[in-house]
Amino acid sequence: MRSQGVDTIVVDHHPCTTLATAAVAMVNPKAHQATAGSDLADLCAAGLALLFCAHLAAEWNCDKRWDHVTATMIAGIGTLADAVPLSAVNRAIVKSALQLINTPSARQRCAGLQALVPDDGQPISQRRVEFEVVPPLNALGRLDSADPGVLLLTKDDIAEAESIATRFRELNESRKAIQQSIVVQGVAQGRKLLEKHPTIPVLVLAHPDWLPGVVGPAASRIAEQLERSAILLGLDKDPGKWKGSCRSCKADNLGAWLRNVKQQGLVERAGGHAADAGLSVRTEQICQLRTAAKELPMPQVEDYEPEYEVIGDLSELRANEWMQVIEALGPFGSGNPMPAISVQDVVICKDPTELKSNGSAEPWAWKADFTVGKQIISVIWREVEKAAQWRKGGHYDLELELTTKRFHGRTFVNWSVVRCSPVSCKGVMPG
Repeated sequence: MRSQGVDTIVVDHHPCTTLATAAVAMVNPKAHQATAGSDLADLCAAGLALLFCAHLAAEWNCDKRWDHVTATMIAGIGTLADAVPLSAVNRAIVKSALQLINTPSARQRCAGLQALVPDDGQPISQRRVEFEVVPPLNALGRLDSADPGVLLLTKDDIAEAESIATRFRELNESRKAIQQSIVVQGVAQGRKLLEKHPTIPVLVLAHPDWLPGVVGPAASRIAEQLERSAILLGLDKDPGKWKGSCRSCKADNLGAWLRNVKQQGLVERAGGHAADAGLSVRTEQICQLRTAAKELPMPQVEDYEPEYEVIGDLSELRANEWMQVIEALGPFGSGNPMPAISVQDVVICKDPTELKSNGSAEPWAWKADFTVGKQIISVIWREVEKAAQWRKGGHYDLELELTTKRFHGRTFVNWSVVRCSPVSCKGVMPG
């Protein structure tokens, strides 16, 4: 671009060792010593773009000529989509974005947001953004071109935006079906590997039919189910080339492990963060990568934090009071883990039941009613295989996540399990 007389500024948040020589400037807090260890280094590209544009608008005295409200909402969505640590700056961006998204006058500025999350009287929570806005937008880049996402978020006409959003949802349903198929096949592959190598720290899984754009989310599910870091590879468009994504399990530092593998020439390209990364390999390198998975130790993240943190016991507050505490602590993610509430030695008072989606033969969760003092609470557990071991009369220690949902003007409290342990000396043990 510079050779053609166009000055270029690079805005990026990925680690780099050299400045872009073709650019007149680089906006990357990880590339500069003064900001490398600060909260600014946690910003994703959307957050960086927001702050960069805000600074330019102030510097050039044109604050009124750019839509900082829409920009903040989009930057908040991007921050949640990129799953960056929600440390001080990122948390402020997401919190401001959620407040604006829930303000009708602000939301009306972005027809794309209105189309993706129609006004149904429900608060637009962090969870709704993560499950209703982010996946359809991500599905575009995974299955097709991501360009329509930009078009949607910059559209003024609500009818056009709704038409694009409908296409997004259709693509997202296709993505979910493809992803589920990959998860089933990947779990089967992974279990075979674990039978042969029970202590292997990372599973290298590959299939020629897997779409490289979808293997990332599938790797997350497989890492959760098999409790191992996972690398999933699918055939690239170029013959003999495979592209893949990696997701870590707990404190595994996959990014550092891949950098080690790359230095040894076992992959063509690799890069990313401790928890997730991407890579490309040639066909003959897959076996080498699997050998490395058995032989190379997995570095650990020194400051690893769990996905949730217990903040109290259920008996300390009423459910609505707990909800107020949780709302004040959010938004949640890496750097600000989801709060959980503990309850000890509670008993299942009725036979647990399966929860199934319409037309599905397999349950997506189990539900059980627990006696807690003088009250009964209903709890769901999404880890289906583990929840199937619940038994009536069994005593359990639980750590629970609390969410709410509004329906016909009423607010309902939902409890879901993040950890469940049987009390071994009492009641019915799991089968």
